[in-house]
Amino acid sequence: MNKLMMVFVLVALAAGAGATFLMMHKGQKAHASAEAPKIVSVVPLEERTVNLADANAAHYVRLVLELEVVGPVSLEAAKGGGHGGHGGGGASGGAEKYRARLMDRLIFTVGRQRYATLITVKGKEHLKTELIEAFNEVLKADELEVREVLFTDFVME
Repeated sequence: MNKLMMVFVLVALAAGAGATFLMMHKGQKAHASAEAPKIVSVVPLEERTVNLADANAAHYVRLVLELEVVGPVSLEAAKGGGHGGHGGGGASGGAEKYRARLMDRLIFTVGRQRYATLITVKGKEHLKTELIEAFNEVLKADELEVREVLFTDFVME
């Protein structure tokens, strides 16, 4: 009889834990769907050649980037060049609104790097992390966030 009682208690506990898990999981889904949808924009940055910080030799990197930006508005909307009546919104000028500051952050961040570091995969990954942080400083005021930096061209000499 004692074993039967123990089995009953274990089954009740397992059922309670399962029900709690399901309720919490449903609550998280409801909360996630209540948030404003995030729009992913791909923002290309033009080719840039930047001198590296090597003191003993002149090295540079030529690179082209694309940024995956997440936020409440699309930064790709301005590509058509039209004057649609979509007023408001923090990024009403599309990516052009941020282009000069993004390029400034690109030049300063890349310009601090050394050739020996960037020649490695780990160095390039670290550069991506630094660029994401620098770009997010520019975009955070408008609730935009760079999720990924994609190198579409990367040549060093």
